[in-house]
Amino acid sequence: MTDAMVRLAEANPVRRDALDGDASFEELWRRFEDASAARSHARRRGSATVARLATRPRLVGLLLVVLVAAASAGAAVSLSGGRAVPVRVPGGSSLCPAGYEYVAYASLGLFYPPNYPDSLPRGSTATGCYASPHDAHAAGYRIAPTPRGDRRLGPLYLAPASAGVRRTCRAARRRGVPVFCPRVLPAPWLDPINAVNPDCPSAGCGAPLLSLWGCFSAPSSFVGSAPGVGEVTVSAVPRRWQRLYSYEFGCRSARPLSTTVFRGHPATWYACSIFGSATSSVLEWRIGTVQYEVSADGPADLRRRLVTYIAAHLSGPSAAR
Repeated sequence: MTDAMVRLAEANPVRRDALDGDASFEELWRRFEDASAARSHARRRGSATVARLATRPRLVGLLLVVLVAAASAGAAVSLSGGRAVPVRVPGGSSLCPAGYEYVAYASLGLFYPPNYPDSLPRGSTATGCYASPHDAHAAGYRIAPTPRGDRRLGPLYLAPASAGVRRTCRAARRRGVPVFCPRVLPAPWLDPINAVNPDCPSAGCGAPLLSLWGCFSAPSSFVGSAPGVGEVTVSAVPRRWQRLYSYEFGCRSARPLSTTVFRGHPATWYACSIFGSATSSVLEWRIGTVQYEVSADGPADLRRRLVTYIAAHLSGPSAAR
């Protein structure tokens, strides 16, 4: 899967001092490892997931590679409860079977998560596939170094925002919308690939507002809009368009969870369902007549920290009235 993903466009270096909160990265990663180990033999994609995917064409492009890899690796031999043999494919690369998504290289002493945002090692042969980071660690492997300029947040990677995201932000600013544009987003990130829920403004959406909506790859233990897939939104809507484009906002009827401050402006946390049955954490604030939101779905202990990190790395408008 990782070999099929394209590295995101380079952008400004990411600040590494804006990650705050109650739990450290090491604690988040430990929790994720524990959860992965407990669930490594219980992962199933049920009919409910299939039904959700049928209504979300945008996710198909991201998941297609996963499904092909699982089908191609069906003949893999399981060596133990937490390890399987990689399947060689034409061209010299390898695939891991479904349920064993952490690929390891004995010559390097490293393992790579399924959502690793860079290319896998060239000239090295995969020697094992593991069901969880816990299993890979127990076999003596270390997690591969995070690519330069990227950041890990628990099992997720964050990288500079894509050229498509930056282009949409510039288009909104040209239309007079004072926007906060994300400098970092989860990786691998998938920009909209069809006319369903296109970013605004764009060729498929002429609305005078900012609406960024994309999905990202994650380990299958991370359940967002589907197992192994999360979604993030960033929006800015002027008051006169908020009723007409009310669907751009989440949590319209949800009760506030807590209040905070975003760069000197009052802000509110919500939790509600935006992407089907998945629950998202939403940070909302208002500056003048413009309402802003950042949201992410996924496990409760990660989605709020993901929103916090994205919000901390927003590039703000020169003037927001």
